[in-house]
Amino acid sequence: MRIYRLLLLLLLSASTLVAQQIQRPRILGVAHIALYTSDLEKARSFYEDFLGFQEPFTVKRDDASVRIAFVKINDKQYVELFTDTPKEDGQLNHVAVYTDDAQRMRDYLAEHGIKVPSTVMKGKTGNYNFTVSDPDGHTVEVVQYQPDSLTAKNEASSFLPAVSRIASCTLDF
Repeated sequence: MRIYRLLLLLLLSASTLVAQQIQRPRILGVAHIALYTSDLEKARSFYEDFLGFQEPFTVKRDDASVRIAFVKINDKQYVELFTDTPKEDGQLNHVAVYTDDAQRMRDYLAEHGIKVPSTVMKGKTGNYNFTVSDPDGHTVEVVQYQPDSLTAKNEASSFLPAVSRIASCTLDF
């Protein structure tokens, strides 16, 4: 009888532990890919003139020069063009995914042994975000879009390419 009580106690303890685990929030898609560019004007020309996308906003340095140009792909996806000197990743700065709960994602990853920052911060665009490293050392940013962010202020049809403009675009390499 004593062994049954012990087993029951262990089962109850295990079920309590499982119930307390943080559930992973949904990943809603790829938010952006961030690339280093050696020539911002050429990169802008490629994404805007050839591909038909537009640049709704930038993030500037203290000296007013452009640090990051945001090229809008659709309401939730961007190409970020960084003018910083590339790091060891070559031309890739980072890849970002977006979620509906950045804090819970941070907590979930921490619970599963992933090194995470101590807090989730609001970035210069007004969205909550934090970064982690994948097993190969690539930076992965987790973003939670906010209704008052630059991303949200540039939603709807503004800055989206015209379908005919993209369809008629040809590139010669």
